[in-house]
Amino acid sequence: LGVVPLALVPIVLRMIPSGRPQSGPAKDAALSGGDEAAGVRGPGFRSLFSPGFKLATVLFIAAGVVGLALVYGASTWLPTLMVNAGYDISSALEFTIAFNAGAIVGTLIMTLIADRGYLKSTTIICFLLAAVAFLVLSSPQSRGVVLAASAVAGLGALGTQNMLNAFV
Repeated sequence: LGVVPLALVPIVLRMIPSGRPQSGPAKDAALSGGDEAAGVRGPGFRSLFSPGFKLATVLFIAAGVVGLALVYGASTWLPTLMVNAGYDISSALEFTIAFNAGAIVGTLIMTLIADRGYLKSTTIICFLLAAVAFLVLSSPQSRGVVLAASAVAGLGALGTQNMLNAFV
């Protein structure tokens, strides 16, 4: 089943526009020089590492990798860590549900703020919320605090990854 999305790649590539003009003067301009002010020579992968975009590309890659490690680490290990912290398995699963619910509800709320022109600051704040939430989860707390921290961690991990993708 995991191979099915790979089989869909050629279909998706045919369906989405390439962003390149099909014909006319705009096509000639794009192919001849691209955005010369930014040092980009036509569209393509190489333009991501041109002088105007190199640092941003590297930082977005780093943020994406760290964000995905946070998502997968929390999704995989949260129940185990909570059981090791002394909670029973049903409580640990509730924390996982709170994590995912926080990601869904929190992302919907935060995207309303981000769509008003605050995408960069919202993304940074959500990453910081994740850090605070995981610090809270790493120390003994009441069940209610742990549920709330799990929800905020979900927003900060999964929700921030969604916003990071939009930012890119």
